[in-house]
Amino acid sequence: MRVTFWGAARTVTGSKHLLTGSSGTVLLDCGLFQGHRAESEARNRALPFNSAAIDAVVLSHAHIDHSGSLPALARSGFGGKIHATRTTVDLCRPMLLDAAHLQMKDAEFMNKRRNHNHKRDPVQPLYTTEDAERALELMVGQDYETPFEPIPGVSVMFHEAGHIAGAAAVSVRWKENGREGSLVFSGDQGRPDRPILKDPTLPDDVPIARVNDPDLTRRMSEYVVLHVLMHHRQQRRLDENQRNKLWDSFPTHAAPALTTTLATAVATLACR
Repeated sequence: MRVTFWGAARTVTGSKHLLTGSSGTVLLDCGLFQGHRAESEARNRALPFNSAAIDAVVLSHAHIDHSGSLPALARSGFGGKIHATRTTVDLCRPMLLDAAHLQMKDAEFMNKRRNHNHKRDPVQPLYTTEDAERALELMVGQDYETPFEPIPGVSVMFHEAGHIAGAAAVSVRWKENGREGSLVFSGDQGRPDRPILKDPTLPDDVPIARVNDPDLTRRMSEYVVLHVLMHHRQQRRLDENQRNKLWDSFPTHAAPALTTTLATAVATLACR
């Protein structure tokens, strides 16, 4: 199984993590990058992968930095299923339709400014409400703690994340070439003992237990390590020295550069 970190790598927004295996491809989250206009436009205008080649999406929760590019995904050729908890499916309707409305109004505003400045090329919205409706039609609700197969041979289960209503951590298990593998994507984890939300729960075999590091600079960098937790049969915790060694080996720029190096490094360290 190959893991490609297309978003939320060295940043905490625009979550997109692509799993590619012998039985197909699964995208974990498809979030909108949120930031300054120029950077957001550059990151959001074109998806960094072939949407039509993705077989399924597994969505951790409804926040726009995790779900906001789903209409763009549907617009660009994706036709598979989008799996999420039932509450997340319900929340995505107002969230995605509102996001689409904002995209259309933003493009309208920018075009008025361009016309005033005699610039001819109109700005197109990232997606429209029709694209959002198309994405919503692809969504399938799943229960917590109940395994399902987004693609053949890959089993997924949602676990309570305690972040917002419907939020989930995602455990993924597969078997390829006679070897079993698993991955736990924590999504956004909440705090325990809150008055309304349930406490977060992660599988017992997660190799790294710490998430949401209070040091913000390390939190940004460790999103890749701590929010995408990969292990195989021999499960061992990565100690602080191993995590620092892994982080120090990362390139200092774009997420695609982390593709094979990170997946191999995490798998290797986890199996030692």
